[in-house]
Amino acid sequence: MKSDIPEQSAATIAVPDAAASRQRMVEGLVLVAVGLLILYFHGSGRVVHYLRDNFRNYTLVGATASVLLGLFHLLMARVRVRGAVVRAVDMPMPWWAPLGVVLIPALIGAWFTVDGYSSDAIQRKAMSAPVAESGAPEVAIYTRWILGEPLDQRYETTSGGAYRIPVEEIFFSGADAAVRELFGGLEVEVVAQVKEERQRNPDGRRLRLFEKVITCCAADARALGFAAEFDGPAPDLTPGDWVRVRGVLRYEPDGRVFHPVIAVERWDPARRPARSLLD
Repeated sequence: MKSDIPEQSAATIAVPDAAASRQRMVEGLVLVAVGLLILYFHGSGRVVHYLRDNFRNYTLVGATASVLLGLFHLLMARVRVRGAVVRAVDMPMPWWAPLGVVLIPALIGAWFTVDGYSSDAIQRKAMSAPVAESGAPEVAIYTRWILGEPLDQRYETTSGGAYRIPVEEIFFSGADAAVRELFGGLEVEVVAQVKEERQRNPDGRRLRLFEKVITCCAADARALGFAAEFDGPAPDLTPGDWVRVRGVLRYEPDGRVFHPVIAVERWDPARRPARSLLD
């Protein structure tokens, strides 16, 4: 009588029970540890430096699922699969591979990260060019928002009457003539990070104010900004320092591009906003 059990060819071997159990236990441990690490970032508040708020719930669900899946893996690690056969070329990696490839690098990264960009990275991130007047999709969005309601209703004002306009909105305002007319000559106050201004700064009186903007996470961040012009030499600040700047906003034409510039009347060091991403 012919057996229903398939014959093992020379190219296939049975996975040893002990090796299979150890492999499953290590994989389960890694899944639990990585899930707990992500949950720690949520619980400690560190996640705010890496993800937009509307993406954080997805990682929370994913981390919880990772922990549950890892626990299931651990509980089932010693369950024998009768007649399980794999080809030799499909044998799993060494049992320690998930530890060395996934868990250990993740733990080292979480321990040593400073939750912020280096000065060199800040210099590179803050190089976004102004938007030409033809506009990008973002311009239409800001135009609709900005022109849709009076300034006094849209923006807070300081005790001295300066409008607190976000850096991102000032950056895009140069691409729309109606917004330039509205914003031009306004006294504004912004809280932003600073870096050296390497363009249109022949006499060294300018710094670049910028703010990081993201779609989902810190990895895709880009810095949008514009120049702040001082009466004398620009203050000696470290790239990435936070400042509060008040002054009059104007626009400098450069072909089809209009560069926002704040003529600084007053500036002070500022604290990093709680909402800031990887500052």
